[in-house]
Amino acid sequence: MKKITIAALMLLTALLVGCMSPINPISGTTAPIFTQTLGPTVDVTTLPTADPNIKVRAYGILNGEEVAVKCEFSARGSFAYGYFSEIPELKRGDAPEGFTELGEDNIINEVGKNLVIAQLDDQGKIFNLTVFKYITGISYFEDKEYIALINTVTNTDKQDFSFGYGEVSLPLFAKSGDGVNAGINYYCHEHQPFYSPADGEVIAAENGVVNLYIQELDATLCVAHLLDIDPAVELIGTRIEAGALLGYTGGVGPSGFPEMHLELLAGRREGYAGYTNPIETVRMLAYDVRLLFDQRDAVRTDNPQYIPYNVNAGGNAGYGLAARENGYIYFLNPEDGNRIYRMKNDGTEQEKITSDRAKFLTVCEGWVYYSSPGNGLHFFRSKVDGSAREKLYETSMSNFTILGDTIYMETVTSSERLHVLKNDGSGYTRISSGKVRSPFYYKGLLYTCAVRSDMQVYTTKEYLSDEGELAYSYDKLKGIRATNIVAVDDKLYFANADDEDKLYCANLDGTEETLLYDATVADINIYNGYLYFTNVGDYSRVYRCALDGSDSGAIMNTSYCCNLSIAGDWLFYNINNDTGNAYRYNLITGESVKVK
Repeated sequence: MKKITIAALMLLTALLVGCMSPINPISGTTAPIFTQTLGPTVDVTTLPTADPNIKVRAYGILNGEEVAVKCEFSARGSFAYGYFSEIPELKRGDAPEGFTELGEDNIINEVGKNLVIAQLDDQGKIFNLTVFKYITGISYFEDKEYIALINTVTNTDKQDFSFGYGEVSLPLFAKSGDGVNAGINYYCHEHQPFYSPADGEVIAAENGVVNLYIQELDATLCVAHLLDIDPAVELIGTRIEAGALLGYTGGVGPSGFPEMHLELLAGRREGYAGYTNPIETVRMLAYDVRLLFDQRDAVRTDNPQYIPYNVNAGGNAGYGLAARENGYIYFLNPEDGNRIYRMKNDGTEQEKITSDRAKFLTVCEGWVYYSSPGNGLHFFRSKVDGSAREKLYETSMSNFTILGDTIYMETVTSSERLHVLKNDGSGYTRISSGKVRSPFYYKGLLYTCAVRSDMQVYTTKEYLSDEGELAYSYDKLKGIRATNIVAVDDKLYFANADDEDKLYCANLDGTEETLLYDATVADINIYNGYLYFTNVGDYSRVYRCALDGSDSGAIMNTSYCCNLSIAGDWLFYNINNDTGNAYRYNLITGESVKVK
């Protein structure tokens, strides 16, 4: 059989080439931002004469337990179908060689790319063709294309998405609530840049959702759960290239953790299909978003790259009672000698993962980092399932955080000065000359409070010296003296050493200090738009307030709380007169239980 060029195919009357959007609007949706109606569909019967105006829709369905393709037509006719690695060269009047007659139910019980629907005349000869390179409702791709997609939006070459940034939290067409997921969700960190994975036109940006129309596919990429979409707002109505900055991550998804949601919808659309549409509607509308990288490499630019870091939700992961990564919470269990356990965010599936007694825990990119009191407080790590245990360095620390391949720590064995250590155990280097506390990473800088340097706040970052050697800055942040510091939404929140450790906020450069809460505070943490802390003047009960200082008050009556650490939806804490135990408070339900 001869082959045909695209130009030749375009000469055929009513021929549609490429990704075809639905002929009629979609019905059956419950999402308020996605309201459509569906016109009548006529069942296929054979007519003596072919209709040149017939249009075709094809989409994935579940036929029993198997995925199949449903075809619909705007008028009556006789049809046949075939999948082809290359589109055959055909003209009107040719015999439909390689095609299979479409049955009365209009269902094709096989799926693939390059589906060709042939409209037949009353002689059984080809009259028109419709070509679907891809079909909505079909999942085509696996790891390779997903890696290219994530590496493009993060501008990195990360390969392992089993842990940390990039692990799928909700796959395409997975059930979610009363409907199904119209896209792919993956876990992410907050405040990371999100770059466009395709060329296109930014047609909408509102409420954390960005819509990019991709003319090549006649489809719209919908990106949801962005925390900051200001870059995309500036681009509305303009054409952009793959790699353009659209916004910053950090919006919470269905898992309760920061996620990104990507879906690819047929046609030019604003809004997104989300999670509440029924499966029939979603399969009519949604393409597999990974087709953006069908046989294509990731797009790399000179933009800043994604940097992995421990994503504990609380401000002071170094207190070490608990940390989280993806859908798991990792914590120290005093009932079992402070060995490390983990559980799902809902409190289920609790299991022990280490035999070491541990202290000062955090998790990053699939590794649990901790010091072990039974091993000289030396620094260890293991995989999150407890395997591959190794000693990183013969030092002990009281607080630490991880940024990229660098561990920043307060070392007990060196008067709690700030040191760095590479995550392979190399490069142990002292940064500060005096004792520090409260290491906290935010947007490229590590913030610490210098306890023996008049409580000044310092910032640290990694850089290459003029000689090409790895070095670390240690710069005083003018204007702020603090005993505890965290950052969110481009603001610093801290216990102000100049005003009896009361709760203040300031700009990232230390300017415009503002009193938020008129009480001495400690153990500041951040969760879902609120600051959590102990109110020292009220017997160290746990309080919270909004980021502007409003909506403040105690969240429970327990006194003498300390060592607050928020991980997922849980606040872990100790009680000063009960140091052999730990407790966890559910920030959703308000229930507090003993850790065991």
